[in-house]
Amino acid sequence: MQVKIEESWRSQLQEEFDKPYFARLAAFVREEYRTQRVCPVNGDLFRVFNLCPFDRVRVVILGQDPYPDPRFYYGICFSVPDGVPIPGSLQNIFREVHDDTGRPVPASGRLERWVAQGVLSMNTIFTTRAFRSGSHRGRGWEEFSDAVIRRLNERRDHLVFLLWGAAAQQKAALDRATEALACAVGALRSGELPDAACSSAEEALGEILSIDGRGVSEEIVSGIFARFCVGK
Repeated sequence: MQVKIEESWRSQLQEEFDKPYFARLAAFVREEYRTQRVCPVNGDLFRVFNLCPFDRVRVVILGQDPYPDPRFYYGICFSVPDGVPIPGSLQNIFREVHDDTGRPVPASGRLERWVAQGVLSMNTIFTTRAFRSGSHRGRGWEEFSDAVIRRLNERRDHLVFLLWGAAAQQKAALDRATEALACAVGALRSGELPDAACSSAEEALGEILSIDGRGVSEEIVSGIFARFCVGK
């Protein structure tokens, strides 16, 4: 099956695109787009992959379902367009960045600046009906997101995986423990992670990202991936 996605990802995932489960998934999604209002719009389905080629990925953020409000989700997990209220989960992230680094809290919820530094921020489920969170679970996206993680695990080194939320946490078994860090919490708004564990996570993340000598910005290495998940 021919899928419109960035070329390096297409070559890595073509085997998945040719499998029967993906044909069923594609048929379901096409029908949903034809008959229902679906998030994200069709052209944004693989936006984060198109902006972050396979060989540039350094950190994988794995969330759960897309925001079900059509104003909010445009193909990058946790990111929201300008002009809409910043969701509580993203507010928590920004607040921790401010507390840890002193950087001003961003006025924009767009996270393309992270993606440009190699952060693949994706959901385990890629689509949902508008205002019906979780409506596309069990249709094949889970198997596809598993395949994305496996490809990265098998063919890339020194990656960091951050699993946020119960659905994402189930992917932990796919990560190579020696080369991946899983910071998993039940929910961004209510989850708790001890400060000691978060500090260890931050230190490990910094070490992994500096292995090849190409640093990622302090904004990413600091509180974003360490302590934001504690509801404060």
